[in-house]
Amino acid sequence: INYDDNCGLFYVMHNDKKMYMAKKFNTEEKVSRYYREVCMEQDKDSPHAYLSSEFNVGDNDVVVDVGVAEGNFALSVIDRVSRIYLIESDQEWIEALTYTFSEYKDKIIILNKFISDYAYFNTETLDDLIDEEVDFIKMDIEGAEVEAIKGAQKLLERSSKVKCAVCTYHRENDEECIRGLVTSLGLKCKAVAGYMYYPIDVKQLYVSPTLSKGVVRCEK
Repeated sequence: INYDDNCGLFYVMHNDKKMYMAKKFNTEEKVSRYYREVCMEQDKDSPHAYLSSEFNVGDNDVVVDVGVAEGNFALSVIDRVSRIYLIESDQEWIEALTYTFSEYKDKIIILNKFISDYAYFNTETLDDLIDEEVDFIKMDIEGAEVEAIKGAQKLLERSSKVKCAVCTYHRENDEECIRGLVTSLGLKCKAVAGYMYYPIDVKQLYVSPTLSKGVVRCEK
């Protein structure tokens, strides 16, 4: 864990690259706890893992990272992609991301937006934001995934070889809804092995006793 006096932010070395933390992570203990959780979530055996050896981002892909947070996913693929859209709603993370990806300005497009199925103030649809074919979409946005996919149908239809890694554990029935949406758009789906226990339904605000699949991987 390191501290950058120039910007007043902590950072860790993630895959030999500086990954800056938001200002709310203002002690080494907070950074350490958070970074351990990030690493556990993306362990190869985790039900929250976006990628695997068989399901990965390809060379020169155009990538959309929806819900970037600290940027661990984007940082893990940045060297081999041609362009990556970094979409994050939290302004504190936006600040940290500008430092993390300062050496990749020719590859990144940072967008401080909420993503849904409508456009209003700081909320946009992927269909409105992106006007090119994409190769990979990662989506982890705290229960807004279903609405985000509804607002990305044109993008998914015109992207001929797209893959998606979509979180499905934030709300009950998200896996079923997401599978139905992407299947109707011509994508095949497979859930990551294992289950997650995420007891608070973020939309309905009650404690759920169910186990859920963490991520569904979709592919044309």
